[in-house]
Amino acid sequence: MSLIPASERYSRSNARSYARANLRGIWGAIPYPFTPDDELDAQGLRSNIRYCIDNQLLDGIYCGHFMSEFWALTTQERKQAAEIVVEECRGKIPVMIHVGHTSVKESVELAHHAEQLGADYLAVGNPYTMAYNDEQIYSYFRFISDRTSLGILITNTGYTGVTLSPELVSRLADLENIVGVKNSPKMPHTLETLR
Repeated sequence: MSLIPASERYSRSNARSYARANLRGIWGAIPYPFTPDDELDAQGLRSNIRYCIDNQLLDGIYCGHFMSEFWALTTQERKQAAEIVVEECRGKIPVMIHVGHTSVKESVELAHHAEQLGADYLAVGNPYTMAYNDEQIYSYFRFISDRTSLGILITNTGYTGVTLSPELVSRLADLENIVGVKNSPKMPHTLETLR
């Protein structure tokens, strides 16, 4: 694992080839622990990450999405958690940070923060409010994609109330720095998406 930030290891134009070579193995979606006062438990988070790394449980860490209860955190808390994760993983295993938000501007702010920290990849989940058709959803992903050079993994899950169609996933895959999709719908959908 290189200490050089991903933004210096690959460019937007070669994000896919970089991901093909390096986005491998078992990646774990980690939860964020909280204190009894409903504050982010920074020490607990550090301890959990060290445990995963020291015991060689994961090849990469995915953070900031459903397992991390991102909807319950302020943008500042999300940034704080990302800082901890990247700091603990630096030079050991790669990190992918979910930056989806109800505000696309906040998503871009989180994406830029992740870039500055040295995250390896971003993840963007389906818009979970006020995106009712493919054009709106495509615009959401494109707005974020156009404003970062990091590789983006689409997380397609019905938990948001919206499932991206195989056709929309295919269209999104044409964006230059989309490097993959985590597809959670049932097998027929996944097979059609793969096709």
